[in-house]
Amino acid sequence: MNDSTQLMTDNNRLIKRATIFLLLSLGLFAAWTWFAKLDSAAIASGIVIVESKRKSIEHLEGGIVAQVYVREGQKVEKGAPLIKISDITFQSRLKQTQLTWISRQIEYQRLLAERDDLARYVPSIDKVQFPHLALEIDTLIANQRSLFTSRMDMRTKELDIVDSRLKQTRNRRAFSSQMLAQRKQALEFLNDEIDMHDQLLAEGFTSRLKLLELKRSEVLLVSDIISVQAELDGQILSVSELEQQKSAIKQRNRSEVETQIAEVRNALITLEAELNLAKDVQARTVVKSPASGVVLGLKVNAAGEVVGAGESLMEIVPDNDSLIVEAIINPTDIDVVRIGQQALIRLSAFNFRTTPPVQGEVVYIDADRTNSDGEELSGFKVKVKLNSQEISNNPDLELYPGMPAEVYVLLEEKRPLDYLLEPLKVSLLRAFRES
Repeated sequence: MNDSTQLMTDNNRLIKRATIFLLLSLGLFAAWTWFAKLDSAAIASGIVIVESKRKSIEHLEGGIVAQVYVREGQKVEKGAPLIKISDITFQSRLKQTQLTWISRQIEYQRLLAERDDLARYVPSIDKVQFPHLALEIDTLIANQRSLFTSRMDMRTKELDIVDSRLKQTRNRRAFSSQMLAQRKQALEFLNDEIDMHDQLLAEGFTSRLKLLELKRSEVLLVSDIISVQAELDGQILSVSELEQQKSAIKQRNRSEVETQIAEVRNALITLEAELNLAKDVQARTVVKSPASGVVLGLKVNAAGEVVGAGESLMEIVPDNDSLIVEAIINPTDIDVVRIGQQALIRLSAFNFRTTPPVQGEVVYIDADRTNSDGEELSGFKVKVKLNSQEISNNPDLELYPGMPAEVYVLLEEKRPLDYLLEPLKVSLLRAFRES
C-alpha cells in the first residue's frame, strides 16, 4: 500500500514537473514569437556587370576592313585604334568635296573683286592645307582669273562705248551752246542797227528798202537761234540719257554680281557642312576604343572582310568602371523592394565559408517585368551597387564581369508570430470570399 502511494506520488510529481516545463516552454516560445525580431530578405539570382555595360563597337557606314589592330582578350587603352576600314571611297568623296569647295571659294573671291571694281584679282587660297590638290587649285585660279579679265574687259568696253557717245554729245552741246551765244549777240547788234535805220529813215537819210532788208535778216537770225536752241536742248537730253544708261549698266552689273555672290555664299554654306561630314566620315575609318578595357567578342579577324553599316564588330569591357550586380526579383517581392534598400551579395564563385557576403545598395528597379534570356516573363530587373570599401579591403575578392551572385535585399524585420499568423490570415481572407 505504501509502495502504491509512493508510486502515485512520484507520478504526480513527474506530471507536475512536466506540466511546469511544458508551460514554461510554451511561455518562452510565445515570448520569443512576440518579442524576437527576424531578418527577412527578397532573394534573387544575378550576375556581376560593368555599371555602364559593355561598349559595343560599330561602324556607322560599314565597308571593307583594311586592317585589324587587336585580338580577342587584348587589353586596350582609351583612344587606341581597333580596326581600320578601307578609306578609298571616303577619300575620293572627301577630295571631290574639297575640290568643289575650293572652286566655289575661288569663284566667290573673283565675284568680290568684280563687285568692288578691283583692277586685279588676287585669290587667297592656302595651298599648304591642300597639298594633294595643288595642280587642280592652280587650274581653278587660272580659269577664274581669265574669266575675271574677260568680264572686266567686256564691262569696260560696254562703258567705253557709252562714254564715247557721251563725249561726242557733250562736245556737240558745247558747240551748240557757243553758236547760240554768238547768234544772240549778233541779234543784239542787228536790233541796234535796225533802231538806227528807223531813226535815219524818219530824218530822210536812208531808204526804206535798206530797213526792210535788215528786218528780214532779223527774222532769219531769230529762226536760226530757235533752231540752235532746239538742237542744244536735244543734246542736253541726250547727255542725261547717256549718263543714266551708264549708271544703269553699272547697276545691272553690280546686281548680277550680288546675285551670284549670294548664290555662291549659300553653296559654300552647304559645301562646308558636306566637307565637315566627309572629314568626319574619313576620320571614322579608324575605329578607336571608347574606353580602356578588354576586347571581347571580336567578330572581324582579317583584312578584306566586309562589315555592314552599324554592325557590331566587337565589345570593350571597361576596366576602370564600377561593377554592380544585376538580378531578377520575383514579381511577388517587387512590392517590398525599394531603391536605397540595403542588400547582401554572396558571390557564387568564392567559398561561402571563407568569403563573407558583400554589402550593397539597390540603385535601380525596372518599371516593368522583363524577359530573362528571351524566355517568358520572369521578374523585375534590379541593380545593386557593391560597397567599394569592402571590396578594396579584401584583396582576394577580385571581381570580373559575368560572375554569378545571389542577392539578398534586406526587408523589414518581422516577429516569428507574424510568420505563424500569415497563413492563417490568408486562409481567413479567402474563406470569407464568395465562390
